[in-house]
Amino acid sequence: MGIRTNYFTVPERVRLYANVEQHKMLLRTLETANECANWISHEAWTLMQFEPDALHELLYTEVCRRFQLCAQLIVMMISLVADAYQLNHKRERVFAMRGAISYDTSMFSFGSAVVDIWTVGGCERIYLAADAYRDELLTRQRGRVDLIYRSSKWYLAAPCNRIDTSLNVVNDLLDVDISVNQSAGNFNGRAFLR
Repeated sequence: MGIRTNYFTVPERVRLYANVEQHKMLLRTLETANECANWISHEAWTLMQFEPDALHELLYTEVCRRFQLCAQLIVMMISLVADAYQLNHKRERVFAMRGAISYDTSMFSFGSAVVDIWTVGGCERIYLAADAYRDELLTRQRGRVDLIYRSSKWYLAAPCNRIDTSLNVVNDLLDVDISVNQSAGNFNGRAFLR
């Protein structure tokens, strides 16, 4: 008997409180990343090449030259485009200029009520709408986050591990014995015969 801790991952949406300058940098980053994705998509469509490794080899150097993005974000935009063409190759994919973009763990880090996040203007420290519960939850953040711009507000959708203790108590275990007389028994001593 005992308690086992179960974790399940849920996306936690966290509001960012960007000042005017940070807002401009985040907007420029979002628009530049989506412009980059559209350019990659157009080139992939023109070349009829949709595999991520081939796109990377063909376009990475030119993307670096054209767009002011960090290497990791460029790699992620190439993957985004390749994933968008996974379904079919019937039409060219187009990305919204203010559509959400993903950041991996090398491009952001959470602190106490702040996030350090990469923008085209450099790393920015931005305040979060956080309380003790959310701060604690963000310590269990895993993987990528999505930068979202909705109704003139900034958010990060961060997958976080939540603890579920509602179904964790083990009340009884069943011991199976493959013998002639007793086929099963529990820890209370009750025998189940064949």
